[in-house]
Formats: sequence, C-alpha cells, structure tokens
Amino acid sequence: MAFLGVRSCELHAIAIQDRVLLGGRHTDRDYAARRGEVFVVAVNCHEPGGTCFCVSMNTGPAVREGYDLVLSEILDGEHRILLEAGTPRGVEVLEELGGRAAEASDRAAARSAVDGAADRMGRTVDAADLRDLLADNLEHPRWDEVAQRCLSCGNCTMVCPTCYCTSVEDVSDLTGGTAERWRSWESCFSLETPLGEAGVFAGMRPDHLALLARCARDAAFDAGAVILREGDPADTFYVIRQGTVVIETFVPTRGLVPIETVTAGDVVGWSWLFPPYRLHFDARAISLVRASAVDGSCLRHRFEQDPVLGYDVLSHLAQVLVERLQATRLRLLDVYGSPDRG
Repeated sequence: MAFLGVRSCELHAIAIQDRVLLGGRHTDRDYAARRGEVFVVAVNCHEPGGTCFCVSMNTGPAVREGYDLVLSEILDGEHRILLEAGTPRGVEVLEELGGRAAEASDRAAARSAVDGAADRMGRTVDAADLRDLLADNLEHPRWDEVAQRCLSCGNCTMVCPTCYCTSVEDVSDLTGGTAERWRSWESCFSLETPLGEAGVFAGMRPDHLALLARCARDAAFDAGAVILREGDPADTFYVIRQGTVVIETFVPTRGLVPIETVTAGDVVGWSWLFPPYRLHFDARAISLVRASAVDGSCLRHRFEQDPVLGYDVLSHLAQVLVERLQATRLRLLDVYGSPDRG
C-alpha cells in the first residue's frame, strides 16, 4: 500500500493514530500489519489554502519526518521536482528513478518555496492553554450554532486525527449462507451512538439502530421551550440526551398538571405510533435539552418495509408506553381522587 501526496499536517495526524493504535499496551494488530507495509510519498506545501494554520501548530508546511520520499515542486527557473529519501526503502526507489543529482540551488529554491508558504498562512491559531479553554466552554452557545447545521454525517470525525474509535458489525448475505465481520471507523457524532446509549434502545440490533438513525436528526430546546403540544400532529418523538423534560396534561379547573419528569435516556412522544397521530400530552423543557428527534412517519414507512425492524423498535418502546400510562393513571388519581379537591 502506498500513500501519495501526503502533506506534513497529514503525517502528524498519522503519527497520532500510530501513538494510539501502536504505542499503548494494547496494540491493534490489524492496524500494525497494514501500517508496517505503507510506503509514504509526501509533498512539501508551497501554496497554503485560506483555512490552513499548520504553522501555528508546528505541523508544517515543511515535511520533516514520517516519509519514505518527499517531493518539492520547484517553479523558480526551470520546472523541476526535487526528491529526497527519508528511509532505506525510499533510497531504493529513488535509485531506480534516475535523474540528476540535486544541486545546492535546487535545495535553496525548495526551502524558499516552503518559507514563502509559511508566511502566507490563511489563518493562525493560539494554541496556548487550548485544552483549558475548551474545558471551560463546554456550554458555549457556539456549540449550539454548530449543532443546528450538523447533519450527523460523521465526516468531521473521519478526518480528525484524534478520533480513532471503531465499531464491529456482523453481516450476512441475502441467502444467509455467508457471514462476515466488518470493522469501520465510528463517530461519536453519529446519531447511532446516542440512540444506542439511550436506555430505551439498549440491546437493539446494530442494523436496526442504523435504520432508526436514518430517520433522526439533532434537536435542542432552551429552558421553558414547548417541545410537544397536546392536540398537535404527532410526527416526531425525541430521545433525550441531556436535560430535563416535564410531561404535562390539561385538566379542567386545574390547568396544566405535570404527569412525569424525564431525563437523559428517556423518550418523549409516542402518539406517532397510532392513528389519528395526535399528541395526547404537552412536553416542556425544564432546562437546556439536547435530543435526537426521530421522524415518526419515516419510521412507520420503514416498519411497512421491514416488519422485523418494527417489532424490534416497538418491543423497546412498549416499556415506555406502560410506564407513561401508569404515571398518568397515578397522577390523575391524585388530581381527581383527593377528597380536599372537591
């Protein structure tokens, strides 16, 4: 396997992966086998992008280590490519390529191009006390702004050098005659992760959890916001990831009466399951709430296509329905059954 055109920032990212997957007590044998055979052809950066900030992080633009061959394109005068070997394997390949020996002027021109790129960085980042700065701003409004446009596609973690989690899934062919175990990069921003961690969906089949996540999106509500309103169309239910939600119902002469308080891991809204698909309760955020909003109509359509999926999801939600009905019964007995309430 060969990596071609690797930049210095990417080599530093690979080094982080190496430290995690090779340098600890538990070496990843699959990663080690593939990594040991990789031939890296790196490229020095001479033209940074508008969003580049590698100089601030001391990760570029010059390639310094972790390569077999490094290329520098020289446009000053005669157009030429300077090749330098960083390993014995690189030397072997370099000897096979031929070409003339580099002169001092070639090396000087390559260094000048890299220095020029460093002076034209598009951005800078102050990395001083960066860890503490992030830790002190976990609830900063900026995160909510990012979450609002998040598609939960996972691409950010696919390119992040400090994201190295994987998941394992057993798959079979349509005939059931062949089974394979696949491992893939996992993202903590995938909706499958919070849905799977919710108590109500614990133990759900991974493929069913993936289908459930495809009908979901991120949602956030400030304290006091109405999440569900009694009588409105029931087209969404919410899996609470953070915060507290109160379930309420309207009682004549009493107004809104709290039925139950739910927190992280609980589900709000199940009227999407049954015609005429109208909400039977109000739901209001007591604190800042972050949740996975699941499209009920999308899920019903998937149930029609895959009854086994429907049974799996409904069997997990059934306990929620029972608990919610019991809580409602007890609360209404308290409201209507107390003798001092006339």
